[in-house]
Amino acid sequence: MACGIYKIRNITNDKCYTGSSVNIDQRWEGHRRGLKKGKHSSIKLQRAWDKYGSEEFSFEVVEFLDENISEFDLLMYEQFWMDKLDSVENGYNVCPIAGRPPCSSTFSLESKYKMGVSFRGKTRPTCTEEHKQRLSEAVTGVPKQFESGVKNEARQKAWATKRERGTDKHSEQTKKLLSAIKTGKPNHKGRLMYTYQGETLSMIEWSERTGVKLSKIRGRVERNWPEDKVFLNDQDASVYKGERIAKGKKGKPNGLKGQKIGPRSEEAKANMSAAKKGKPLPWYTPEKMQEALQKSWATRRANGTDKHTEATKLKISLTKRSK
Repeated sequence: MACGIYKIRNITNDKCYTGSSVNIDQRWEGHRRGLKKGKHSSIKLQRAWDKYGSEEFSFEVVEFLDENISEFDLLMYEQFWMDKLDSVENGYNVCPIAGRPPCSSTFSLESKYKMGVSFRGKTRPTCTEEHKQRLSEAVTGVPKQFESGVKNEARQKAWATKRERGTDKHSEQTKKLLSAIKTGKPNHKGRLMYTYQGETLSMIEWSERTGVKLSKIRGRVERNWPEDKVFLNDQDASVYKGERIAKGKKGKPNGLKGQKIGPRSEEAKANMSAAKKGKPLPWYTPEKMQEALQKSWATRRANGTDKHTEATKLKISLTKRSK
């Protein structure tokens, strides 16, 4: 059983996947098994494996370590070799930080409590002088990507170059294309645009100009009201609604008007009775329901059925004990 840092190298392009394990042989078998099934945790390594084939990959040990090394120190060594071999940007490692899963995970409260108890009172081991020297050599001469002001300075330089070339603004053709795409859709403030008599404004602006509520304007537009009716006041809109309803019913039969309904059949009566069984009658008020309950209990007392039997009492007692 060997402990240390390993890499899975693509012989064709020299890209690699870097990892660490206290049992390298067993870990390699796990990698191979996942790659064969097409379920490896690194999607980049899986795609390369499927493209080039298993014969184009070699498993190599980068550095052997002491078997009694702590997990923290092992991850520190792994991070050092990940950065040195550049296995994230130009390799097959998905997560840039050693030991973290490729995607975010959510632990249960019980798991969080157990982890807290296991780490309580423990201190992280310090790096050895040899490890510090390796880390220092790895980052010497490498510019800090997230140094304060570097990003902002680069962004300003890029915009200055665009202004010099005259490419900092959209062309007229691009503006027309963007306008055609956004017409009738919510803009960046979530407003809908509406065109009336050749003038295009947002519905909020139309509401402020005409005094009609925004919700009414949107509802009328969605129901395809004519342009000259969208901004009507409440009274005129009510009249127009009545006209629309009357126009929609014109020429259509008016329900059962003029038809006589004969007596219900015995089958219909039986179905209605079955449907209402066990349901309170709609005309029952709370007072009448209370009166009916009191009458029912009075009947039970008269018949001697207002108390539980001994078998029922025993059953209820056992049920309560189990809770």
